[in-house]
Amino acid sequence: HLESPLPEGVQLYEVAGSLFFGAAEKAMSALHDIAGRPRAVIIDIGGVTVMDVSGLVALDSAIERLQGDGILVAVAGVYGQPALLMRRAGLHNIPGKLLLSASLPQALTRVRRYLGESATGAPLLTEKIS
Repeated sequence: HLESPLPEGVQLYEVAGSLFFGAAEKAMSALHDIAGRPRAVIIDIGGVTVMDVSGLVALDSAIERLQGDGILVAVAGVYGQPALLMRRAGLHNIPGKLLLSASLPQALTRVRRYLGESATGAPLLTEKIS
């Protein structure tokens, strides 16, 4: 979890467990109901132990939809098996659109830098997806 608040206009979604088959679509469907118009969304997959191709497709579809709305997307917790799958699929950093980070604090630092924010911001707004 974060020790500092999220900057204004940044939303955090945590995904945990296995991201495959129907669970992947269910987990990513929460991203279709984003409140307001955030400038950035951080998707924390650090709690995802296993991801299959259907999980990757669901994640990629959610990322593309958010980017299509002009929202910066940061994926945090990119390590282990999910990171290997993402790398093999060609998912990579795209300046101004997609930031991949090994940890949530690293992702938040990169989002703040991109948005030109300091370490202070709005209260932490999170939604846990499992």
